[in-house]
Amino acid sequence: MANDFYTADKAHLLKALKMATWRNADAKLEAAGVQAIDEYIAGRLFEPIGLTAPLATGASYLPKFKTTQYLPGTWDEYLYFQTAMNLYPAMGVCATTEATPNIHDISLRTGQTPTNQGRHWERENPVSAESERIDILGMMLNSLHIECSEASQIAVQHNKWGCSFTKNTATDDITAATLSDRPFRWEDFTFPTFTYNSETIEATIIGWAYDVVNTLHFTGLDTTKRYSIGKYIPLTYVVTTLETTPFGHNIYELIRTDLEDYLTDVDLVIKCARNTTTDYVQWTHDKVYCQPFIITAEKAPGRVEKYLLVLSQLSTGSLVIEAKDQYNNNYYENP
Repeated sequence: MANDFYTADKAHLLKALKMATWRNADAKLEAAGVQAIDEYIAGRLFEPIGLTAPLATGASYLPKFKTTQYLPGTWDEYLYFQTAMNLYPAMGVCATTEATPNIHDISLRTGQTPTNQGRHWERENPVSAESERIDILGMMLNSLHIECSEASQIAVQHNKWGCSFTKNTATDDITAATLSDRPFRWEDFTFPTFTYNSETIEATIIGWAYDVVNTLHFTGLDTTKRYSIGKYIPLTYVVTTLETTPFGHNIYELIRTDLEDYLTDVDLVIKCARNTTTDYVQWTHDKVYCQPFIITAEKAPGRVEKYLLVLSQLSTGSLVIEAKDQYNNNYYENP
């Protein structure tokens, strides 16, 4: 047998069709139960496992170690941003109208139940018998981050999941699959609405990021020493960050006014579109709050003022995400 090292050239990732149970009854994922996902860049897995601690010394000076607790795992995936598929588990609610194109209306969850997501991850050694194929189950999305800008013009996403169960499927290879859509790029982004006090904010937007941070709770440790229950607890942060170069004064009014003294709502619409009518994702924010930023002017050649506007979604407003694409509800809520 050749002593060939693991390399990333054949690593690939597939997503599970929405499973009937959160941990898929601890069964491996089969080829018929997985599908393509946004293009894989990198993955990092900390498997759910027992944690040891030194509890006492023995006959020697070396301590005795004992397993003291069992932890959920974490799965980090870095993907290109091609579809709204991961926005569904991040937000929690999706209603799909199957048509040409398919229309997905995504909004914030109102219940604690997870959406039964799963991943099949393969890292293939050149010696096939040594390949690693892992199914990741019992998943809940802790945080989602998507970004794109003039400086980094291909949209990417980083999703951080908690997971309660993994299954090493040994030699069960599942053929890699990819989506046909190209990743969204900066030229696909427009900002049809960004207003305060009935005025458009006077700034050029040169970067955008979108973050959802959920609160997870794992419980119900079972005889497999893994958690059998996962819940989304009611505390979710939704933040949009805009990198801007101002050309007017009203951007500064956002940080000179307390939230309670806003004259009108700050509203924001973001649209990234490969086709403006049939292939896009659009975020419609009603009522966001702009966090304070530091005003800076530096007298140096070629300098312009740039600011990151951190806009928190308010509970008194609303956020609706609409996506149109070629993928039916089997790729989303799969009822």
